[in-house]
Amino acid sequence: PTTGTVGAISRVTFPFWRNQQASVTSAGSFANLLSTMETMYNSCSNGIGEQNPTFIVTTQTVFEGYYSLTPAIERLVRDSEGNKLIRSFKGQNTAFKDCPIGYDPTCLAGVMYFLNNRNLFFIYMQMMKTEDAVRPADAFYDVIKSLTIGNMTTDNPRRLGVLTSIV
Repeated sequence: PTTGTVGAISRVTFPFWRNQQASVTSAGSFANLLSTMETMYNSCSNGIGEQNPTFIVTTQTVFEGYYSLTPAIERLVRDSEGNKLIRSFKGQNTAFKDCPIGYDPTCLAGVMYFLNNRNLFFIYMQMMKTEDAVRPADAFYDVIKSLTIGNMTTDNPRRLGVLTSIV
């Protein structure tokens, strides 16, 4: 992150315009993942306050590796005679410091992104230009081709981070 120019601001000259980046050095089995995640979370935060990462995204392999490092907490609930026993919690999300973690199949292998939706924006340059509707010869519906041009940008890259080389 020490190279390049973003928004006419040089990351070489101005270190405040660099995002956070760290490499997870481990001997396998996600050995240093939790400690590196702790450091990255704190680096992307503003200490006490609202400027903390709001979500973390990674690959399914890294997500399952993180999940295997967390302690197993199970709870069996039975409210009434008619209820069956319910194991664990409902939902597909897990969290790190109240920050939801999820995985995306298109995420790059061995990386984990710490993102803050307060600092990410999609800037529209052209919003939904559409053409006339066309009806395919073998269908009963219309197809409308539309075009949107825009760019993902940030107002504070220091609040965004990435962990690399996770194995």
